[in-house]
Amino acid sequence: MRLITLILFIFITQIFYAQNQYINYDPIGYWTGAVIRNGNAIQIVEAEITQQGSDLRISISTPDRVFFPSRASNIRVESNIWRFETPYGPAEMLFDSAYMELLGTAGREPSLLNFHLKKSLRPNRPSISERELSFNNNGFEFGGTLYLPAHYERPLACAILVHGRSCGARNSFAGQARKLAEYGIATIAFDKRGSNVTGFDCNKITAEMLVGDVLAVIKKAAEQPEIDAKRIGMISNSAGGWIVPRAARESKIDIAFLVTMVGPSTSVKDQQLDCIQAYGANQGFTAQMIKDAKHYTELMFATNNLDQVFAEMQELLKKARAEHWDIVLESSDIPASAADIKNLWVQRFDCDPAADLKAFKGPFLSILGEADDIVPYQSQIKRFEEIFRESGKENYRIAVMPNAGHDLGHRGLMRDLGTHPTLNTNLQYLKYPRVASDGSIEIIDFLRQYDFIPE
Repeated sequence: MRLITLILFIFITQIFYAQNQYINYDPIGYWTGAVIRNGNAIQIVEAEITQQGSDLRISISTPDRVFFPSRASNIRVESNIWRFETPYGPAEMLFDSAYMELLGTAGREPSLLNFHLKKSLRPNRPSISERELSFNNNGFEFGGTLYLPAHYERPLACAILVHGRSCGARNSFAGQARKLAEYGIATIAFDKRGSNVTGFDCNKITAEMLVGDVLAVIKKAAEQPEIDAKRIGMISNSAGGWIVPRAARESKIDIAFLVTMVGPSTSVKDQQLDCIQAYGANQGFTAQMIKDAKHYTELMFATNNLDQVFAEMQELLKKARAEHWDIVLESSDIPASAADIKNLWVQRFDCDPAADLKAFKGPFLSILGEADDIVPYQSQIKRFEEIFRESGKENYRIAVMPNAGHDLGHRGLMRDLGTHPTLNTNLQYLKYPRVASDGSIEIIDFLRQYDFIPE
């Protein structure tokens, strides 16, 4: 009997251990790695491989580009070659299942990059929860996401992320929202009116509509139990810099802070003219081309004699297309008829933020790009200083990011640092596209300075 019991025990034990022992060749999960060029220039990337039905999906993000959404695509597998899309172009990778590594290239000739990924331990980052929110502005309904840090003391300060000129959905802010939440601030990203998911025509939105939408988001934020209604602020991008000061002025809930990223301090008209001057100079426009482009811009703001104005605009557009200075114009800068001039973007958003900025008493941060020819920093700083000097404001900071463009990023380029006498070698490297790191640091330092996120 004892022998039978012992045999049975060994048999059951073997079954138990067999159920808990396996060799894992499963690629599903978190991967990390880098793209490499010239053997010395790398950019770290992160990837998440998931199973969706019968498809393998890969989502690739770049920590250097936190303001940009991840790139997701299906993986096509042929003879152990994995093909998928990346932020650098198409990838062709060989899968080493024995060690869970992917090696190959990304991009296109002649700028192919070496690409290497390894299945890795997921970083122990602060846990972030996401909750769907819905908003209503006088019958217009739209959605958003509230990002909440899991382990910070409640109630939390909150940052509402506000779009620029284009009509984007909330996912364009997902990376930035999660990063801010990791540092301990609740963050809301919402679908801008005019984005595809809202069903609203982007060419019919006005500044007043967007201000109303932002006010609806502020009201909803103040109703959330995790959020401190006395510490709600806004972080805007580009043209959102005209929207958030007006929303702060009209809000029944006091706004605690404002951050404008490449946001104008000048009027819409002055910003458009400054842009033509700076962009035209950088692109090598002749003085006459810049003069014509500025005259066309002046005509976009016309409210009288529209038939005559429209005819003059058509003549200028012929020159613009022939001389290629039409690249300074958006599609929403070109009217279809004389009556359509009043529907141009600049007329629907025409404003001067000076009075709204003067009225805002809370801490304010402006982040500008040194190489931004859409919102040139020189004229913006001058106007900010004038406005705040007139209002007696002292709790503000203006930070200019070296070499950063309108996206607050650095473009990719080859850098030659020359021959250093100590190293005795000529050092060249590929500088990858990335967000100016100082921009993120400025925002976090600003929020910490005024106790909106913990030390």
